[in-house]
Amino acid sequence: MMNQKEKPQFQIVSLQVPTGIEITDTSILGNWQINGTMKNLNDDVEVDFMPGGRISIFYETNLLAENLIESFRLNERSSTFLLNNMTTAPSTVLEKGPLSEANRDVYSEGVLKFALQLNLKYAYISPKKMKMEKMRISCNNMKVQFRHGPKDRGELIEPEKIDWDVGPGAALKANWETKMEVKNTNHRSSVVIKHVETTLMYRSVALDMSSKDNVEVQKESTVHIMDGFSFPSTRKSYNMEWVVTEIAKDRKRGEIMFDLNIEVQVMIKSRVLIKIDKLRLYCESITLNFKNISSNIPTWDGSNLECKSGL
Repeated sequence: MMNQKEKPQFQIVSLQVPTGIEITDTSILGNWQINGTMKNLNDDVEVDFMPGGRISIFYETNLLAENLIESFRLNERSSTFLLNNMTTAPSTVLEKGPLSEANRDVYSEGVLKFALQLNLKYAYISPKKMKMEKMRISCNNMKVQFRHGPKDRGELIEPEKIDWDVGPGAALKANWETKMEVKNTNHRSSVVIKHVETTLMYRSVALDMSSKDNVEVQKESTVHIMDGFSFPSTRKSYNMEWVVTEIAKDRKRGEIMFDLNIEVQVMIKSRVLIKIDKLRLYCESITLNFKNISSNIPTWDGSNLECKSGL
């Protein structure tokens, strides 16, 4: 059994946005350069950081960019620089509210607040023992100043006011299961769901996703599609600290509300016609009740919510 060890210590040296940012109708485009240090404060063990570490940059709860952290090792009482370069992915889409706020703040104050998150797996290593650990580091309230507008170089200011949170991982773990009923009311055509992707949402944050392929619904029949979701998810990235805090508040109030976003590619088949179409569906305000404070298992009133179609 290995004695309690000091956790690795991360410190931000600088954060720069060298080419400024572009706030579009759907995203905040930019390139973030992070320079930090990681220290091993222990005298008797090395710290080996495993492959698969991840660093992410957020605006409010919205993921802007992320990157992998390569494996590295720290000897006893040693440190190293962590340099990372992240660029907004072309597929990144933000809600209109945060985009409006960012556009207002960058022009009126010249400052935007970002959050940085690191998720790492590492091992304490001594000649005879090894102990695996996980660590999540959240750096919130990181003020980046653009002195002459968004196209100007952005630099971190007031690093002493960064809100730090270091923990072993998410304080919340949960699993969801959904059962959706799909009806084909046609008496001449069958429907094949070529691909369906379902995303579990909490306050516009995508928590997890699930997908199915090639589900056939015969004429005038019904099928059920089962999906499973988990938190934390390996398939989605988000500001975990914010999500955990807000879900905990809702849990205390007795209700947590979720949405499902569903994207479907369907093929309609008849004797004379094959038609392929795409649908986007929204199942909103699915409320789980935690009124029974002695139980961690919520109740649902069982009401069947019909999903709405959208663009």
